[in-house]
Amino acid sequence: CPLLKPHPSALGQACSGAKQWEMCTFTCPADSKPRAGTETRFCVKGQWSGEELQCSQRSCPEILGSVLDGSSSSGCSGKLDGESCSFACQPGKFRQSGDYVITCNEGAWSGVPLSCADTSCPILKAVQNTSVAPDSRPSTLYNGKECKFTAAGEICVFECLPNFIHEYGDFVRLCSNGKWTGEDLQCKAAGCSPLVRDSSAVVTACSEEEGGQCNFACPAGSLHHSGSLSLTCSNGEWIGIPPVCIPNVCEDLLPP
Repeated sequence: CPLLKPHPSALGQACSGAKQWEMCTFTCPADSKPRAGTETRFCVKGQWSGEELQCSQRSCPEILGSVLDGSSSSGCSGKLDGESCSFACQPGKFRQSGDYVITCNEGAWSGVPLSCADTSCPILKAVQNTSVAPDSRPSTLYNGKECKFTAAGEICVFECLPNFIHEYGDFVRLCSNGKWTGEDLQCKAAGCSPLVRDSSAVVTACSEEEGGQCNFACPAGSLHHSGSLSLTCSNGEWIGIPPVCIPNVCEDLLPP
């Protein structure tokens, strides 16, 4: 058989002058593995059997993912061509950039190792006269008083307590890059301020609480002229226009 030399990536002595059924063996380095071909070839009828042995490049460098940017890695030491390294973020941390899986290719890693950071938001508490609503979607907990362990992109929803109404602030707060958007929801006691009315009407009964009513009547000797004889307190405002009464007298009758 003709002279047989090892592939540059393989180890072994060249074989020359081989006769029928004599063999020639090549191997891969300790930190490499076969990528194509066969380790042992035989001289058969003047030709070598099998294919040329080709070995993968040397292993990719170790990646210490467990100490980089809060990410943790598994199986990232001594990886050879075609083998992979996987990453995951440690508890309480979230993906910022990079890849969850990278592959060793010709001695170099494809892709970029995963980079993690703590992008969750701090505890957000309900302020006075408010509570956390069931519509909140934190990662772990809401209990009516606060949102905990909320991940980026999740929300905390607030509502006014019974008998309180919105004054200013936001019902929905979004966790974005470790910070809460918006402002604290502020609620005030529901109810209406004392009613400013025309002195011509008489109040018969009045409740300034939310949903309460103020009822009026025109005094004796007068007639209802305009406005409403009953006003309702809704969302801190009186609904309707206070009544106006006018004297119930006839104009002077002039002789013809």
